Amino acid sequence: MKKQKKLSVRMTIYCLIFVFLLSTLIGGIGFYTYQTKSVGHFEAYIEAVMSITADEVEPEALHNTLKTGEPGTHLELLQARLDSVKNNSGVEYIYIIARDDQGYYYVVCGYSRTEAEAGDERKQYGDRVTESDIALDMQQHFDAVMDGISEKEYVPNNSDLGYVLTGTVPIITHRGEIIAALGVDIPMEEIKEDLQNYVISVLISVCLAAAIFSVVFIIIIQKSIVSPILALGRHTDGFLKQTEGRPSDMKVEELQITTGDELEQLAGQMNKMMWDMVAYMGDLESVTAIQERINVQLNVASQIQQNMLPCVFPAFPERTEFDIYALMQPAGEVGGDFYDFFMTDGTHLGIVVADVSGDGIPAALFMMMTRTLIKNYACLGLEPARVLYEVNKELCQGNEAGMTVEAFVGLLDVYYGDFLYAVAGENTPLISRADGSFEQITTFPGFLMGMLEKIPFEQGRRKLETGNILVLHTAGIIDHEFALAKTLEDILTQDENSQAHSLQKLLHKTAVVAEDYMVSAGEKQDITLLAVEYRGKRS
Repeated sequence: MKKQKKLSVRMTIYCLIFVFLLSTLIGGIGFYTYQTKSVGHFEAYIEAVMSITADEVEPEALHNTLKTGEPGTHLELLQARLDSVKNNSGVEYIYIIARDDQGYYYVVCGYSRTEAEAGDERKQYGDRVTESDIALDMQQHFDAVMDGISEKEYVPNNSDLGYVLTGTVPIITHRGEIIAALGVDIPMEEIKEDLQNYVISVLISVCLAAAIFSVVFIIIIQKSIVSPILALGRHTDGFLKQTEGRPSDMKVEELQITTGDELEQLAGQMNKMMWDMVAYMGDLESVTAIQERINVQLNVASQIQQNMLPCVFPAFPERTEFDIYALMQPAGEVGGDFYDFFMTDGTHLGIVVADVSGDGIPAALFMMMTRTLIKNYACLGLEPARVLYEVNKELCQGNEAGMTVEAFVGLLDVYYGDFLYAVAGENTPLISRADGSFEQITTFPGFLMGMLEKIPFEQGRRKLETGNILVLHTAGIIDHEFALAKTLEDILTQDENSQAHSLQKLLHKTAVVAEDYMVSAGEKQDITLLAVEYRGKRS
């Protein structure tokens, strides 16, 4: 698990970064301003020195000296003037240089009284200016003045005596010809020291301010933000641990935060959320308990429904005239489909498949009543059409829910194969031919039971031959245009042993194919199948 940083630590880091950046910005601006003003002050001083010295130069006389190469009285006077300026002004260097094809050379240099007494080697007229005297980059500034590109130059630079500010102005004759350049160097070590002291002061101030600000900031953040957030986290964790137990045992202890800002608002929302969650989980517990009771009741109802239908096979082991098998697979716990078969007397077999509208317990109850009524009237000896007529009258009485039943009722003479049948709705059973194919029995569609009283139902008749298989089904198995006849034919073709107990295999395989088809279609419905194989009377 990734290690998490504390909020107070992160806020302190952000604070220090902000203080550092702000102090750097302020210090940089102050440094730049201080340096600019200092350099400007020295530039004004150099300009005054250069202006006074340049006034003492006679350009025409200097021009003649440079042309002849022979120093004269004018150069001696100029030497004395530069020495006086150097001795009284505190400049580092003051000199006049000229340029020829070989580069720069000294015309005259000023020396102080101390330097003269020390006996230092003096620059003489014609001595060449070397890189140790003036760096190459500085010579470029002299070139700018000598070439007339710039009227004057002020350049801070490092010389052999330290950090200096060099100022340069051209010496121009009356004809506008630049013949030499006057250079003045002023030491700026003071500025350098002042700047260093300034930087040190800023750093100390920044560190001190950052330390004080960080301590105060951490205390404020810890009290106003971090501590309330930690309290929210602890309170939430404590509440979440209660969810592991029973919802009815959960308790809410409201968190009190009085910061007067969004954290206080968040605490109020958290308290409300916990109360809502307790109420929701309590309701969910009640609903779950109710749902569990309903599921138990549905399971019991499903078991009762299955037990009410004939489910022991072979159903009539003593009868050799026919074989019968049936199955029902409800889509839910309790379905509305049902089947039934029974002997009405010693020679007639009653068969029924029906589908009650809706599903669930109401459909199951209506189905149980419908099954009982059909069997009772059929056992009284009534023919199928009359059975549907009487049952419909019973179902229409007190049917405020408006439930309906689609049913097929048949009566088979097991000795001679006479088959009477009637339909409420549009149920169309299938019967096998001699070649093994299946065809639909012609039926007479009628009204659904439970809609209108005293509705007559048409009755059909069919003669079954030995070996015929009659397959009854409810509407659910053909809701998706399922090819029931083709499925039955394919299964019978694959099953060579189609005599001994083949009806069970036939219906179960058909139900599997039908269920797979419904799943692929995205809708599952009740599957009810009943098959009768007629074998006829045997001696």
